[in-house]
Amino acid sequence: MDPRLFFALAGRLAGGSDPSELRTSISRCYYAVYHVAVLLLRQMGIEPLSGPQGHSAVKNGLLASQDPGLVKIGSDLDTLHGERRRADYDMTDVRPESAKTAAAVFNQAGRMLAALDACRLAAPRCAQAEAAIKRWAANTPGSGLRVV
Repeated sequence: MDPRLFFALAGRLAGGSDPSELRTSISRCYYAVYHVAVLLLRQMGIEPLSGPQGHSAVKNGLLASQDPGLVKIGSDLDTLHGERRRADYDMTDVRPESAKTAAAVFNQAGRMLAALDACRLAAPRCAQAEAAIKRWAANTPGSGLRVV
């Protein structure tokens, strides 16, 4: 499945008014970006751990890329993960139930997806990022990334 379908669903849900729609929109935004980032790493020959540890591994791999765009996505992915956790787990926090919050998260996720695609399409840039991530993974025990 193309994880961008999560993003499309998030867009439809962000236009809703029901708290469950808005919370789910935020969650789907995070997972769209996360899974597109996983696909990019896999295209580089880097396999993140699956499960909860994989979230940190993907973020840290992007942060280790030495590519300003990917480093920003790694940082933003951490922020987006916090938004997703709040939307999925903290039912007493009403911020994820705001249409304004859902729209802001949707817009941020859209920018992140565009930046991931821009890196993927820029072969020399992507190759440099790949080399940096592979060096970092090889020198960081417990990185959660495996070079394949």
